[in-house]
Amino acid sequence: MNPNEPFDFRAFGIALAIAAIPAALAVIVFGTLAGRVRTWLRPTWAFPPRPWNGFAIVFAFGAFQVAVGLIADSVHRLDWFTSSDELAEKTLNAVAARAIAVPMFFLFVAIGIVNAFGPIRVPSVKRLAGWIALGAAAWLPIVLLTFAVHAATIAVKQELGGPIDTHPLAKLHPSQDRLGGWLFAASVCVFTPWFEEFIFRGLLLPWVLRAGYRPWLLVGWSLLFAGMTFGNWDDPHFGAVAFIALGAVALGLCQLIPKTKPRRTFLGIVSTSLLFAAVHSSVWPSPIPLFVLALGLGTLTARTGSIVPAVVVHGLFNGVSFVLLLRQPA
Repeated sequence: MNPNEPFDFRAFGIALAIAAIPAALAVIVFGTLAGRVRTWLRPTWAFPPRPWNGFAIVFAFGAFQVAVGLIADSVHRLDWFTSSDELAEKTLNAVAARAIAVPMFFLFVAIGIVNAFGPIRVPSVKRLAGWIALGAAAWLPIVLLTFAVHAATIAVKQELGGPIDTHPLAKLHPSQDRLGGWLFAASVCVFTPWFEEFIFRGLLLPWVLRAGYRPWLLVGWSLLFAGMTFGNWDDPHFGAVAFIALGAVALGLCQLIPKTKPRRTFLGIVSTSLLFAAVHSSVWPSPIPLFVLALGLGTLTARTGSIVPAVVVHGLFNGVSFVLLLRQPA
């Protein structure tokens, strides 16, 4: 969909219906496998402590970005994709690099965790099935709310005037290259959700809960990411900085929550959601609906102690966007 045009509810409805098919199947199949409904439908606030520190998280994120860049250069030199559109070819190279880098990243992370902290605890089949079923069930309300905020944001931005950024992936039709199309689908719907949820909800969220100053540290990082997207005060991307600043106010209001056990969890969810929105600031005003999405993903993770439900929701959410891209003219 072109963000500079009115929100296409018909196209969104079709994409939503298509993505709802695997979601419904997942709820039925994995919900049945999970056994008793309460094992996955009524999770409790559970967040086991994590041994890593902030330096390990920054290193993991930075190492991954460097690896993606190096692999993308290699893919370019191997001429995997040929296109008259330089942007399309560059995007395909980046998509292929991410599809290759994510499995390698998780392999190295697993080796590092085993060597540093001992064997990885593998959840039971029923528990894993329950997490998948929960994510598939939670996907619909989260995606409806996120796209409702997206539509409202687009409408307000159009009323205020000025262009709306188009995501680079929206300029690339997945059917332009068969290999690229498959890599595109895998990267958008599988590898990107796994990596982003591991970083933001798997690493950052447990880390930020362990000290009261860390949510504010994430706000600082968020302002830094948002500030990198505009060059002067007339740049429309200044809205991203203003949005993060409003998020900081919301974080301060969270301090007024009674001192119950989840209060620090709420602070962690809001701060990591702000950072998640900020790293997408280059495509304004997408950080606003993505912040809403991240709130839902963070809540699921905090309620279950696992990123699996969030990965399922994130993958299905991206699946809707992928179907929208697939249906637009090549």
